[in-house]
Amino acid sequence: MDSPVPTRIRIERARYKLHQMQMQYGSFNHPKVLRQSVALDELLNQYNLSYQQEQERHTGARLRTI
Repeated sequence: MDSPVPTRIRIERARYKLHQMQMQYGSFNHPKVLRQSVALDELLNQYNLSYQQEQERHTGARLRTI
């Protein structure tokens, strides 16, 4: 799995691309915009999982997920 720093850069790029696509297509309901939104969600989930695993390594305790 990627380290959190490169994932954060990918998140910012995906967020920027989503914003640009939303402006281009004029809606979050356009299929291409929705696909980009899902891609951003996956990156955010990946980052959160990586962060939780890193915290568990440092504390030895499992963090509660909501």
